[in-house]
This record gives sequence, C-alpha cells and structure tokens, in this order.
Amino acid sequence: MCLILLTLPHCTRTELTQVPAGLYVVQNNLAYIATSHLDAATYQLLYQLKILTTAVFSVLLLNKTLTLRQWGSLIALCAGVGLVQTSSMQSSEASDDEKRDAYVTHSTDSRPGVPKPLLD
Repeated sequence: MCLILLTLPHCTRTELTQVPAGLYVVQNNLAYIATSHLDAATYQLLYQLKILTTAVFSVLLLNKTLTLRQWGSLIALCAGVGLVQTSSMQSSEASDDEKRDAYVTHSTDSRPGVPKPLLD
C-alpha cells in the first residue's frame, strides 16, 4: 500500500506522511493495551524488538541495503536486550520466591486455611 502511495504523482508530501502518522497512532494505542496485559519484562522485550523489525521492513519495503556489520550490530543489540530482560525476569521470580518463603516462615498461626500475617 505504501509503495502504491509513493508512486502517485498527485500526492503531496503532507498527504504521504499521513500513512506513517496513522500507523504511529495505531502502534501507540496497541502499546498502551499491551502494558495492561503483559508483565513489564515481556513488554520491554517486545518493545525493543521494534528496532529489528524496522530494519527488516526497511530492507523489504524500501529496498535499503544493510552491510554485514549493520546486521551483526542489530543481532548483537537484540541478543543483549534479550539477555538483560531474561535476567531481570529471573531475578524478579527469585525475589517473588523469597517473599513467599518469608510469608510462610514468619507466620505464627497454624490453623489451616487461615491467611498468615507477614509481620507480627
């Protein structure tokens, strides 16, 4: 669709910029919805993948060429973001386990089915 719009001689630059502007609005609305349905680490990982998808679409749709160094940099960037996000997910899971253990350990009420207080 974008390629069709770019080949139309009667379109002005202002009219052509409405396509990416509209896509940007849709993207921001979807990002807002995603924040309410995903945990923070998953959202950040998916958000950072926009860099890679932008590069792929610029190659496919705009016939842009990327050097081997640029592709390597994109892959290294995505791998680094993935490692950081997975390590932060693991550390948050560990802290959740510690909180759960502290909740069970510090309880004084031994009645089954009764919630136990964290602090006495």
